[in-house]
Amino acid sequence: MRLGVGLGVLGLGVVALGWWARAHYAPYMQDVVTAQSQVLAMASVHGVQASVAGRDITVTGIVDGPAEHQALFSAFDAVRGRRVVHDRTVVLPLIERGSPCRVSSHRIAVVVEGLPRC
Repeated sequence: MRLGVGLGVLGLGVVALGWWARAHYAPYMQDVVTAQSQVLAMASVHGVQASVAGRDITVTGIVDGPAEHQALFSAFDAVRGRRVVHDRTVVLPLIERGSPCRVSSHRIAVVVEGLPRC
């Protein structure tokens, strides 16, 4: 009899604790993840947007090259409490110095040399 009552009280305590955590701690945790991800999003060059649903972070916007993409998403991966980071960004390509297109002027006419449609 004591064992049954003890297990019943233990089960009721676990259910009550889970109900309390769902109602009180989950919104707090989402607010913490939102605040941290908003700070990281403001640090990007083109200002990506970070939205949080539960503990999932979704990042949208334009990222200035692969180096910023890597740095930004390694920072989002380091956010405490996050579950997953969804990447919905567009990465801008890098333009190297000495582009294949060259613009030169000769007298009045402008001559464009290089790849078609530079």
